[in-house]
Amino acid sequence: MHAFHGVDHAVLTVTDLDRSEEFYWGVLGFLPVMDFGHGRILVDRKTGFSLGIVRHEGARGGPFTELTTGLDHLGQ
Repeated sequence: MHAFHGVDHAVLTVTDLDRSEEFYWGVLGFLPVMDFGHGRILVDRKTGFSLGIVRHEGARGGPFTELTTGLDHLGQ
């Protein structure tokens, strides 16, 4: 069995890529590094932690609520 060493990336499902990127870059300081059209990758320059934001075709939109699942995945 592998030992758990922490989380090095996370991917979140979002409804608006531009607005989400603006928040993670403009407010939290994540550096945008890749754009795949339907998703983007941002990196924290200090820690190397990477954050993916993805807009899935056909996903339900609407304002955030903690009652709706929003995390795509965490990775090690």
